[in-house]
Amino acid sequence: MLVSALKYGLANLTRFSGRDGQAPFWLYVLMTFPLIFCAVAAVMFSEIASAMERAQEFAQANPDKATITRGPGSYRISINDPAYDMGLDTNFLFGGMLLIGAVAIILYAAAVCRRLHDRGYRGWWGVVPAVLFFASGGSMASVFGALPAEPDPATFFAIWLLTMTYNVSLIVLVIQCALPGKPEANRFGEVPPKTGI
Repeated sequence: MLVSALKYGLANLTRFSGRDGQAPFWLYVLMTFPLIFCAVAAVMFSEIASAMERAQEFAQANPDKATITRGPGSYRISINDPAYDMGLDTNFLFGGMLLIGAVAIILYAAAVCRRLHDRGYRGWWGVVPAVLFFASGGSMASVFGALPAEPDPATFFAIWLLTMTYNVSLIVLVIQCALPGKPEANRFGEVPPKTGI
């Protein structure tokens, strides 16, 4: 059943018409979301590992400015140089997140559209979180990629507000996709079969 749902979802990536019931939609999400989560984790962990490697190289090259402490089950690097910037590569992080977000949108756009049709709504409602995701992620990438000495609190608040708006719109969309469809034919088609796959 899970493999059938995955095949059905992938075969219908470009079909934005018709209706899909809850079962095929959520089984497809169940099969694809862990892959997206693993991709996000890979981007995060690779950058964290890279930052740790840079810190280790700095500590080995500057023993007067850094200390490496090893113990049972622990490893710590203490850097005593205010000029050292161990910051993460935000361009890589946000770029990776935006790329993964684009892949997720490609994977889910048509499925969400058909699921919204089953609820009686136009599929365009699914575009709102996508637009807010890219606006929020792009804003964070531009601001955090080049932080000024004195960050502007209004800019941070605006990005926070944009991100919260995205989160709320995504929660509303997930709730709409979770609720049962209309039990009768609607302008988007006949009632889909229970399994749909």
